[in-house]
Amino acid sequence: MSPLDESVHLRALFDGPLLSAEARLGLLRRMQTEGLRRLAPHLPAGFCVDDADQCIALALQVEHAAADADATAAARLLRACVHALESPDARTVQRAVDAYALLDAPAVAVAQKFRVGRKQGTVGPWRQAIRKMLVANPEAKNADMWTALRKKPPRGWKWLQYGERFEGPGAGVPPTFVHKTFLVYASEERKRLAGISS
Repeated sequence: MSPLDESVHLRALFDGPLLSAEARLGLLRRMQTEGLRRLAPHLPAGFCVDDADQCIALALQVEHAAADADATAAARLLRACVHALESPDARTVQRAVDAYALLDAPAVAVAQKFRVGRKQGTVGPWRQAIRKMLVANPEAKNADMWTALRKKPPRGWKWLQYGERFEGPGAGVPPTFVHKTFLVYASEERKRLAGISS
């Protein structure tokens, strides 16, 4: 579970009456340990993780050194956990949980860029290739276009004879493009072009 997901559960635990003071301190120490683990490359020799002053100094040093976003988030977590361990009131504990949730902030920031989807009017590589063929020859037959795409697919895609499909670029399971999807795209693009020309 990511820190962002886990922070929801941590908030509920800290807000609830069932958590003992010892268990609260244990969770805060676990979050502090995660911050230190992520700051491992920045730890000086002879660093004492139990020394609050050293932890605060390290956190401030990393934050002011304009380190990468991950290290900065870990430094903020470390500082918030030290403060919460020194005075575990509701406010300082909430700050520590907030800082813990922000360990995923760089990934969340990247994900936010893709949340809204494509810009208005832009299309993917397959629809773009089909559109280009239909603009050049509106009377083109689907079979001819499919054959042309098999010979020259969009960049990064390759034809797989054994599967009668295209395989695209991507990490892990690569995306595929099959004839059925091609027929849908071709039909939609023909309708779009007919609407433009009329």
